[in-house]
Amino acid sequence: MKTFDVYPTMTLTHLQQCFAERFPCLRMEHTGVKRIPGKLGEKVTMETLGRGPSSWCFLVEGDMNVAELYANLQECFGLTVRVDRWTGCAWHDTGDTPHQTLEQQNQQGVGIVVPDKVLCQ
Repeated sequence: MKTFDVYPTMTLTHLQQCFAERFPCLRMEHTGVKRIPGKLGEKVTMETLGRGPSSWCFLVEGDMNVAELYANLQECFGLTVRVDRWTGCAWHDTGDTPHQTLEQQNQQGVGIVVPDKVLCQ
């Protein structure tokens, strides 16, 4: 199972890329007060988006549930995000199923054509 680390100097763009590669049927968006335009996301790090300097890191794995991901990003970096799942015609907020793992959420979209992607695999 592919995993990836989230660390203080990771950029928002890199976090979103790693998340999309690992979970192609899910989308993660920053929902905090600070709105980050696309190009700026390439420069803004977890610590500058959140509470400031941090030494926290954590591993994102498929058996982590959505609520855990939210809690880790909030606790480590003061970040708020939203994870959406592709349903075939629209992105659906996974907030109503926070107990499901990221892998379970992703599997619900497998086989459904996703905009800008060939197919969730």
